[in-house]
Amino acid sequence: SAGTRILPSAFPSTLALFCLLLPAAALIGCEDDKKITPPPPPPGYLEQSSPANVLQNLSTAYERKNCAEYWKLFADDFVFVFNPEDPNDPYTPTPPEWGFPREIAAACSLFADRRVDAITLSWSVGDLQAHHTYGWEIRVDEVNLNVNARNDNTELWIFQVRGSTQVFYFREDTTVTFPGGKHKWLITRWEDGPFGGVK
Repeated sequence: SAGTRILPSAFPSTLALFCLLLPAAALIGCEDDKKITPPPPPPGYLEQSSPANVLQNLSTAYERKNCAEYWKLFADDFVFVFNPEDPNDPYTPTPPEWGFPREIAAACSLFADRRVDAITLSWSVGDLQAHHTYGWEIRVDEVNLNVNARNDNTELWIFQVRGSTQVFYFREDTTVTFPGGKHKWLITRWEDGPFGGVK
């Protein structure tokens, strides 16, 4: 009979459960040195002209399961760093980190999976701070992520992240200028604890 299971999960583990590795060439677009004026953002999304707007768009892309809006938030040299304290399966070990192609493959596989009914994501965004190595950073606390998915027996499984902390790093892309004169911002690095967050 159908039922519900609630499964605690670390943030990247939720992606890894649905990860589908795609060829990197299919995921990375071409760039040139020309100045670009982007079109207005789609309804419900913000102009990608500040790190805070980028994080809001990330949350919206998660909840709308929108791969096209998700991948445009990241730099081509993006790195996701896994929490070293997360449990690790010895048969399918989690890497210490992964780059842009695997991040996009994992997220887009999750978004497209027919078993996923809904995703909700909320968090508390801190202030933008200069970082001596990675440019600019924002610490995000109280991350609450729910992924509602159904197995083949229609049993509801809820993968949860509760109260974790993430740190995002950003770079300004001066080749892309919005009509108001602000430049585009991209996520270059995403670190998943441990930073004192409670999971």
